Amino acid sequence: ALGRVGKRLVLPATLRRRFFECALPPERSSVMGLLRARCVLSREFIETAPPEEVDALVAHEAGHLRSGDVYAAFVVGVVNCLFFFLRPVRLLGKWWREATELAADDTAVRGTGDDALAVASAILRVRGAAVSPFPLPAPLLPFADEGALSAEKRIERLL
Repeated sequence: ALGRVGKRLVLPATLRRRFFECALPPERSSVMGLLRARCVLSREFIETAPPEEVDALVAHEAGHLRSGDVYAAFVVGVVNCLFFFLRPVRLLGKWWREATELAADDTAVRGTGDDALAVASAILRVRGAAVSPFPLPAPLLPFADEGALSAEKRIERLL
């Protein structure tokens, strides 16, 4: 999947080496880390999803990596913590999270060869698995970030 998406999005080798597969629930596929951001993909999702959905997930996360969203997420989070009492700051933080998710979805569409249906299907597959009995820490930029934008709104926009 990384090879297919890498060709479509022209991902440099340095970016391709930042993808890892791990035994995580599917909704925990995300970009993590601050000093050197990495993408961690759910082994369960990779093994059970059709290839076009895996491509969609890889391309979505590649969009976050390429844009440096994890670094901006850190800054937005710090600003939100410091100025939590100011409603405009909270609204700007929410707006930023929505914008980054939509931009990553657009990258996913390009990375799948303009297959918006595969991206929508991947979002639905991940959301269906989002009931997790595992008390894991929340990643900075999860693929299924309902706090940023609902899956329904993302899918409606894609289709």
